[in-house]
Amino acid sequence: MNDKRKEQMPEAGPDNATLIFTNNANGVWKKESGVMSPPLRQLMFYLGHSLRVELIGDLSAFGFLVRVDFAANLMLQHCAVYRGLDEGMSIVKPRDLGYTEFKGTDIISVFLCPKNCPY
Repeated sequence: MNDKRKEQMPEAGPDNATLIFTNNANGVWKKESGVMSPPLRQLMFYLGHSLRVELIGDLSAFGFLVRVDFAANLMLQHCAVYRGLDEGMSIVKPRDLGYTEFKGTDIISVFLCPKNCPY
């Protein structure tokens, strides 16, 4: 399990400091800046909605802050948050709208779906 988590960690470097994706009305994703890291690849599965993701922080210590700004017709279904290497995974359910922030050693997989999502 630890090996799998290590593989999912983004590499440290200045190009990874900010990661912004936008999704236009036609469901076409554009990476505006930064390098896509494996923990955020799930975002590309959700099409047709406006979404802005910004990844900020010092990745050399495997910690970062992520901010997700999404449209009113979306909700943040859940986040899988790794609290460091040895503390395992916890599920959190943040606010439906606005910004969601995690700091420190959190390594985050974000899943978005429409509010009428059955899951």
